Amino acid sequence: MVLIYSESPRVYVSTNPWKVTSTFQTVSSTREEYAALIEKLKASAPIKPKSKVEFAHQNLILALGGRLEAIDKESTVSFSRGIFCSPCHLVDILPVICMTHTCL
Repeated sequence: MVLIYSESPRVYVSTNPWKVTSTFQTVSSTREEYAALIEKLKASAPIKPKSKVEFAHQNLILALGGRLEAIDKESTVSFSRGIFCSPCHLVDILPVICMTHTCL
């Protein structure tokens, strides 16, 4: 499993990213899916890890759970960027060129 890291809830998995035939699959793209992924991993986790794979499973749960605050903060910042950037229009992506001024 490969985790592509960013401050977003997007998580991708792959069986072996070093093989040409391997594909990436999206496991989560929203905060709700991200939280459900963590719960699914917790449900399948061993109570007392013994092997290297089981310890990696536990570490993955901790790493994903530790990112929830950063994901919440990033989603708040992303949302606030989409609010009114000027008196004349609402934007989702900046910068926007307006006929009367440039919104930055």
